[in-house]
Amino acid sequence: MKMNKKHKFLTFLFLLILAGASGSAIYFLYQNDWKLKKDKASDSDKRFEFTSQENVFPDLDAEYFQKYIKLNSQNKEEIKQEIVLPIVSDVLSRLKSAEGKVEFDYTVKNTKNIEIYFKYKNGSNYQTKAYLVYLD
Repeated sequence: MKMNKKHKFLTFLFLLILAGASGSAIYFLYQNDWKLKKDKASDSDKRFEFTSQENVFPDLDAEYFQKYIKLNSQNKEEIKQEIVLPIVSDVLSRLKSAEGKVEFDYTVKNTKNIEIYFKYKNGSNYQTKAYLVYLD
Protein backbone atom coordinates (compact mmCIF):
# COMPACT_ATOMS: atom_id res chain seq x y z
CA MET A 1 0.00 0.00 0.00
CA LYS A 2 1.61 3.08 -1.24
CA MET A 3 0.65 6.50 -0.01
CA ASN A 4 0.65 9.25 -2.47
CA LYS A 5 2.22 12.62 -1.70
CA LYS A 6 -1.09 14.34 -1.07
CA HIS A 7 -2.15 11.72 1.45
CA LYS A 8 1.24 11.92 3.25
CA PHE A 9 1.04 15.70 3.34
CA LEU A 10 -2.51 15.66 4.78
CA THR A 11 -1.53 13.09 7.42
CA PHE A 12 1.51 15.17 8.41
CA LEU A 13 -0.58 18.35 8.50
CA PHE A 14 -3.25 16.65 10.64
CA LEU A 15 -0.64 15.37 13.12
CA LEU A 16 1.02 18.80 13.26
CA ILE A 17 -2.30 20.53 14.01
CA LEU A 18 -3.18 17.87 16.59
CA ALA A 19 0.19 18.30 18.33
CA GLY A 20 -0.18 22.10 18.33
CA ALA A 21 -3.71 21.94 19.72
CA SER A 22 -2.71 19.42 22.39
CA GLY A 23 0.32 21.48 23.38
CA SER A 24 -1.73 24.67 23.60
CA ALA A 25 -4.43 22.96 25.66
CA ILE A 26 -1.87 21.52 28.08
CA TYR A 27 -0.13 24.90 28.38
CA PHE A 28 -3.36 26.79 29.19
CA LEU A 29 -4.55 24.13 31.63
CA TYR A 30 -1.19 24.19 33.42
CA GLN A 31 -1.16 28.00 33.60
CA ASN A 32 -4.73 28.10 34.91
CA ASP A 33 -4.01 25.41 37.52
CA TRP A 34 -0.82 27.21 38.61
CA LYS A 35 -2.71 30.51 38.90
CA LEU A 36 -5.43 28.86 41.03
CA LYS A 37 -2.83 27.31 43.34
CA LYS A 38 -1.03 30.64 43.64
CA ASP A 39 -4.30 32.47 44.44
CA LYS A 40 -5.24 29.89 47.07
CA ALA A 41 -1.81 30.15 48.68
CA SER A 42 -1.92 33.93 48.80
CA ASP A 43 -5.45 33.84 50.27
CA SER A 44 -4.39 31.48 53.04
CA ASP A 45 -1.31 33.61 53.76
CA LYS A 46 -3.45 36.73 54.17
CA ARG A 47 -5.23 35.20 57.15
CA PHE A 48 -2.02 35.30 59.18
CA GLU A 49 -0.42 38.41 57.74
CA PHE A 50 -0.02 41.54 59.76
CA THR A 51 1.47 44.90 59.03
CA SER A 52 3.91 46.74 61.21
CA GLN A 53 1.05 49.01 62.34
CA GLU A 54 -0.88 46.05 63.74
CA ASN A 55 0.64 45.20 67.08
CA VAL A 56 -0.01 41.62 68.19
CA PHE A 57 1.04 42.35 71.77
CA PRO A 58 -1.53 43.55 74.32
CA ASP A 59 -1.24 46.54 76.62
CA LEU A 60 -0.74 45.67 80.28
CA ASP A 61 -2.66 47.15 83.19
CA ALA A 62 -0.36 48.01 86.10
CA GLU A 63 -3.19 47.61 88.64
CA TYR A 64 -3.50 43.92 87.82
CA PHE A 65 0.08 43.19 88.90
CA GLN A 66 0.09 45.21 92.14
CA LYS A 67 -0.09 42.03 94.23
CA TYR A 68 3.47 41.14 93.18
CA ILE A 69 4.94 44.27 94.75
CA LYS A 70 6.26 43.39 98.21
CA LEU A 71 7.83 45.27 101.09
CA ASN A 72 11.41 44.39 101.96
CA SER A 73 12.97 44.39 105.43
CA GLN A 74 13.41 48.21 105.29
CA ASN A 75 9.70 48.61 104.41
CA LYS A 76 10.55 49.71 100.88
CA GLU A 77 8.61 48.40 97.90
CA GLU A 78 10.34 45.99 95.56
CA ILE A 79 9.32 43.89 92.60
CA LYS A 80 9.72 40.16 93.01
CA GLN A 81 10.93 37.98 90.18
CA GLU A 82 7.69 35.98 90.49
CA ILE A 83 5.96 38.74 88.51
CA VAL A 84 7.52 37.47 85.26
CA LEU A 85 5.42 34.30 84.94
CA PRO A 86 2.02 36.01 85.40
CA ILE A 87 2.99 38.72 82.92
CA VAL A 88 4.13 36.17 80.33
CA SER A 89 0.94 34.14 80.86
CA ASP A 90 -1.20 37.26 80.53
CA VAL A 91 0.54 38.42 77.35
CA LEU A 92 0.32 34.97 75.74
CA SER A 93 -3.36 34.56 76.61
CA ARG A 94 -4.22 37.96 75.10
CA LEU A 95 -1.93 37.79 72.06
CA LYS A 96 -3.79 39.05 68.99
CA SER A 97 -2.75 36.13 66.79
CA ALA A 98 -3.44 32.42 67.04
CA GLU A 99 -0.59 31.41 64.73
CA GLY A 100 3.15 31.81 65.06
CA LYS A 101 5.86 31.34 67.63
CA VAL A 102 6.62 33.47 70.69
CA GLU A 103 9.96 33.67 72.47
CA PHE A 104 10.60 35.63 75.63
CA ASP A 105 13.42 36.61 77.93
CA TYR A 106 13.72 38.88 80.92
CA THR A 107 16.33 40.85 82.79
CA VAL A 108 16.17 41.78 86.46
CA LYS A 109 17.96 45.13 86.60
CA ASN A 110 17.39 45.59 90.33
CA THR A 111 14.59 45.20 92.89
CA LYS A 112 12.70 48.09 91.30
CA ASN A 113 13.22 47.34 87.63
CA ILE A 114 12.51 44.24 85.48
CA GLU A 115 12.45 44.15 81.68
CA ILE A 116 10.55 41.42 79.83
CA TYR A 117 11.24 40.94 76.11
CA PHE A 118 8.98 39.16 73.62
CA LYS A 119 9.55 38.18 70.01
CA TYR A 120 6.62 37.00 67.91
CA LYS A 121 7.42 35.26 64.63
CA ASN A 122 5.01 34.06 61.96
CA GLY A 123 6.71 32.96 58.76
CA SER A 124 8.99 35.77 57.63
CA ASN A 125 7.11 38.39 59.69
CA TYR A 126 8.12 39.18 63.23
CA GLN A 127 7.49 41.74 65.94
CA THR A 128 9.27 42.50 69.17
CA LYS A 129 8.01 44.10 72.34
CA ALA A 130 9.68 45.01 75.62
CA TYR A 131 7.69 45.54 78.80
CA LEU A 132 9.37 47.58 81.50
CA VAL A 133 8.09 46.84 85.01
CA TYR A 134 9.38 49.42 87.45
CA LEU A 135 8.65 51.29 90.67
CA ASP A 136 9.07 55.05 90.96
